[in-house]
Amino acid sequence: MLGKTAHALARSLQIFRQAIPQMSSLKIPVTPENYAVWYHYVMGYDLALKHEIEQRLRQQQAFDSRVNDTLYTTYIQRDPSQRFENVHNETQKLIASLVEQIRASSAGTRAFSEVLGELDAELAQPSSPEQLSQMIRRLTAGVTEVLNNNQQMESSLTQLSQDASGLRQELAQVREQALLDPLTSLYNRRALEHELNARLLAYTQTREDCCLILLDVDHFKRFNDTYGHAVGDQVLRFVAMTLRRVSGQEPFIARYGGEEFVLVLPQWDYGKALVLAEQIRLQIAQQNLATQQGQQPIGHITVSLGVACMQASDDAEGLLIRADKAMYQAKQQGRDQVVGERDRILDDVGA
Repeated sequence: MLGKTAHALARSLQIFRQAIPQMSSLKIPVTPENYAVWYHYVMGYDLALKHEIEQRLRQQQAFDSRVNDTLYTTYIQRDPSQRFENVHNETQKLIASLVEQIRASSAGTRAFSEVLGELDAELAQPSSPEQLSQMIRRLTAGVTEVLNNNQQMESSLTQLSQDASGLRQELAQVREQALLDPLTSLYNRRALEHELNARLLAYTQTREDCCLILLDVDHFKRFNDTYGHAVGDQVLRFVAMTLRRVSGQEPFIARYGGEEFVLVLPQWDYGKALVLAEQIRLQIAQQNLATQQGQQPIGHITVSLGVACMQASDDAEGLLIRADKAMYQAKQQGRDQVVGERDRILDDVGA
């Protein structure tokens, strides 16, 4: 056991010596988040992360705070369920603190009321100047205590309000992550259903073009069986990263399930969607992949893509089915190609 511990420590130190100089030369602050990104990069755990960093290095792009945050969020993000539990616990603490503040304030008010009652009773009886002076001091002290309690209460409520605002922001992020696929950080199937329903509703009102690209990684099961699921996951992340990089900010991109991905292209016509699908196909096919730090070559992977556009009679399922049939024909015709629904053979190949 001690030998394993010593080996793990030596390995961690080796990674540290590689990661820190690189981060320093690129002027990247050594925060826990940034170090986690570069630790995974040096280890070669994530092909997509490795590819994205090396591409930025080749292009001499700056690793500013926005880039660093994006890398962390995309590849080293926290589990949404854990974040939700954290928000839940912090909300409980906030409510408990508020209740305690209210109780303390109420107790102070009751004590002051009792003092006033006592003073009122004492003033009903004859008193000397010394007794009256003492009663005034007690009254002054009581007023001062109430004012102090109110100031403390105001300060506490201000802090609680700030805490509540932070929790609202955190919960909004949790809700967002609940619509994300944890492996690729793309949107998940549930989010895709919401997006398609929203686009279909908009289409009924505007009739503006909206197209869909369905993509499937060729021979992925055989590839997974050969190299293992860990490498298979890295390939899916690489495909996701390529989709984001090639398509830019406009499309809605989701992991549909397994090795299938969907791009929703609002206000894109059929021809423009076909061009993008071909660009994606070429970018993926041209990459020569390898496993951790190039130890085992993987080679090229390819994808088959189907393109369909919204019609007046569509629902979400019907649109996906048409894109799937076009993609399936691309598979039947040899894979590594794009087929649009208007080019698809009418007799549903292989159906």
